[in-house]
Amino acid sequence: MSKTALTVAMSALPKAVRACVIAVAKNEPRATTARLALDKIEKSERPGFNLTDGAREVVRLAEEVRTARRMRDNAHRGIGRRSSRTSPLARDRAVLARHLAAGITERPLTRSAERLRAASIETLRTGASAGSDWSMTAGAPAYEVTVEEVRDHYRGAFKGYSGKRDCHVVALDPLWWVRIRSVGDGSGVVDGRVVLDARRVVNVPGAQAVHEVLLVRQGRGYTVIVEQAILATWAPDVVTRHRTVRSAIEARVPEAIMERDRKREQAAIRAEAERRRLEEIDEDVLADLEI
Repeated sequence: MSKTALTVAMSALPKAVRACVIAVAKNEPRATTARLALDKIEKSERPGFNLTDGAREVVRLAEEVRTARRMRDNAHRGIGRRSSRTSPLARDRAVLARHLAAGITERPLTRSAERLRAASIETLRTGASAGSDWSMTAGAPAYEVTVEEVRDHYRGAFKGYSGKRDCHVVALDPLWWVRIRSVGDGSGVVDGRVVLDARRVVNVPGAQAVHEVLLVRQGRGYTVIVEQAILATWAPDVVTRHRTVRSAIEARVPEAIMERDRKREQAAIRAEAERRRLEEIDEDVLADLEI
């Protein structure tokens, strides 16, 4: 709700109900607090506001009031401002232009190739003295790197020496980025290896997702090694490797996940304690009502 709409809505309320909304907005708006506050007001002073629908409306307006106040405070502190240089539109303008220039049938492959190349540069050894060359086509997943000599790379005093160029020849599924997005954090990199292909085998509800994958790891020099693996994704940053699908399904829950569950339970306990504390201050909120 905009600031103007909130002002209009508040001005249309009866005076007693408006005071009720402002009082409820001092703390986290709750239906029980709003219901108790409305019950303190005579029915003649709150026409159209009963203890059920009226309480929900009071809570809704109180939340809007808190949001407006928070936005005002953030604006004063300079929080939430974004420069034009870091905006997604400015940062991705060149990528968007290349994407729109490609044909409809070429776009999935282009998108997958760009992401796989970024994952490879992040993980594998690239950038020889004469640079890197990339050839990425649709086909059965494969990854090969060769090193070639470039005789005309150097000039001046170094003329006559040959430079080295690493050539990456990659075949991938055009929908590679869709196939691997549920493996780890979806970046295409797991445990220092590039995910070349992935096939989900089973998804254990509330637990792990098991995939058969092809991983690319660094070999000697600029060469790479493609290997098969079974991965179990427990969380975006928690991935375990197993020998068989069965061992992945029956695997013990990682300690990192168990620790998060314990923290989640502790947070639930703190939230319950906070709820009880709010219930105890309901009477203080009602006492602040000036009707």
